[in-house]
Amino acid sequence: MSDSSDLLKPFFYEQSINGKVYRIYTVNSIGLLNLNSNEALCDVRKIIDIVNKGDIDTLILLLSDKNWRTQIIGVVGSFAIGIKEKVISKMWDLFDKGSWISPQIAASLFLQDKNFIEKAVVRVNNLCEIQNETVKEQWKRSSTERISRSKKGLISLLVLCRQVPSLEDWGNKKLMSPEFKEITISPNIEQVSNLCLNWMKHMSMVKTR
Repeated sequence: MSDSSDLLKPFFYEQSINGKVYRIYTVNSIGLLNLNSNEALCDVRKIIDIVNKGDIDTLILLLSDKNWRTQIIGVVGSFAIGIKEKVISKMWDLFDKGSWISPQIAASLFLQDKNFIEKAVVRVNNLCEIQNETVKEQWKRSSTERISRSKKGLISLLVLCRQVPSLEDWGNKKLMSPEFKEITISPNIEQVSNLCLNWMKHMSMVKTR
């Protein structure tokens, strides 16, 4: 861990087990994926309280981490008081790189970014092509598909855009388009959509308190 990661000590610490270093998290990151338990909601409040006492650098470090467990803590922490445009930008960057937690990132941005719809429409029209050269190279080597795309991210943005009455028809046409159906043939659309909307519902209650 670097010196700057001292800011992350309230969320996890490192422990050597049989010669291998593991992160031991102080919150249940798996529970944060769904927020369907009282324990998870308690962890949400704990994370927000810690971030409220810290600064923006803590959030940026959490969102910059390659581990999804750390990223989800950062996404939850983004609901702390005084959200900054720098954090919004960092979450979009994480989304565009094809983060595994793209549904939770999308839901968070829907609630916090006043320009969400404009940015989301651009990405839906682009079918959420992943903007990460390393991921693109890995994709080329391991997949028969020509372009790497965030499938869960595409489903999430589209279901969120369809919550806006003026975009419902547009969203329905996108949902039924051949290119959308081809790209999302693997993920379960209903499962991803429900995850995204339920996460948004839980965090919207946190945001309004």
